[in-house]
Amino acid sequence: MILKNLSHIEINIENNLYYGFDQDWHTGYFHKMAGCGPTTATMLLNYLRLRDSLNIPINHNNLDELKKSLNNVFNYVTPGAHGVNKTSMFVDGINKFILEHKLNYKCEELVINKGFDKRPNLDEAIDFIKKGIDCDCPIAFLSLSKGDIKVIDSWHWMTIVSIVDKIVTFYDNGKKESFDIEVWLKTSKLGGGFVYLIKE
Repeated sequence: MILKNLSHIEINIENNLYYGFDQDWHTGYFHKMAGCGPTTATMLLNYLRLRDSLNIPINHNNLDELKKSLNNVFNYVTPGAHGVNKTSMFVDGINKFILEHKLNYKCEELVINKGFDKRPNLDEAIDFIKKGIDCDCPIAFLSLSKGDIKVIDSWHWMTIVSIVDKIVTFYDNGKKESFDIEVWLKTSKLGGGFVYLIKE
């Protein structure tokens, strides 16, 4: 399963294709350092903007417009001292954006707890991701610790764009990578979570 329009969250800069948006495109040191959550939120909202022809202040026609969009979304999905380190912070920021712009969407959220015995099982996690992809929405993925997965970072938000069996593919800071979701669930010491948007 894969998103129908990956070009909605890709951008070509000087003949280089970037898979997703880069948090380094934010303005200001703190925005760059802590901007993975707002960057991922911008990707989700931009995808919906183009998919559903929304009139919202987000644009990725060129890098200058995208930078403005990233900084705008930062005002809603705003990192604290520890970044956007909970799915609830991400959801609260998205909901604030939705309310202010009078959009008819809601967030679906799956929390991966720190305690292994309190986590959703593999089938539940895969089912959640598939439901998001099936309704053609990117999945915001928070990894508080990467466990045995080398291609992801800890304390970081990424955007899942496809899932095949247990393998998810994600965009992060202009790059495309894949990993086994079962390995992450079994080895991530702090967990994290997943969020996507659906129409109400």
